[in-house]
Amino acid sequence: MEETQTTRTNGPPITKDAIEKSIRRIKNSKAVGPNEIPIEILKLMAENHLDITEELFIAYCLFNLFSEELFKEVLYDIIEGISINGRPDNNFRYADGTVLVADSKDGRQILVNLTMQACENYGITLHTRKTKVLIVSKNNIDDRKTYADGTPLER
Repeated sequence: MEETQTTRTNGPPITKDAIEKSIRRIKNSKAVGPNEIPIEILKLMAENHLDITEELFIAYCLFNLFSEELFKEVLYDIIEGISINGRPDNNFRYADGTVLVADSKDGRQILVNLTMQACENYGITLHTRKTKVLIVSKNNIDDRKTYADGTPLER
C-alpha cells in the first residue's frame, strides 16, 4: 500500500497508513496507545445505541498517535527517569494525560522544559493550572519548585 502524507502546518505528518493501522488495532479490541488496553467501553456504548460521532472517534485516534510520536521524539533518548528492564523510562501516558518521571529536581525540570518546548513547536498549550508535581522521597526535600514557562507548578 502506498503511503501518503497529510499536509499540516503544525506537528508531525500523519500518514494514511498510521490512521489505518490505528483503526485496525481498535477493531481488534486494542487502544491505539502503547498500553494495548481493550476498548470495551466503546463496544458497550455501541451495544447501548449511544452515538459516537465520526469526528470524536477520529480525534481520539489522532490524539493517541500524535502524543505517542511527540513524546517518542522528545524524551526517548533522555537518560533521566526510572530504570525498567535496564532502560530509563521517563513518561507514561493514560487517557488524555501524561506522567513525567525523574529522579532529581534538575531532571524533573529538564523533562518539563523539553515537554514545554515540544508543545510550543507543535502548537500545543500545556495548561499550567492543571499540571501538578508529586515528589516521592524518603528524604526531606527543601526546594520543591518546578516551573513551566516561569510559572511554578502546583504540588
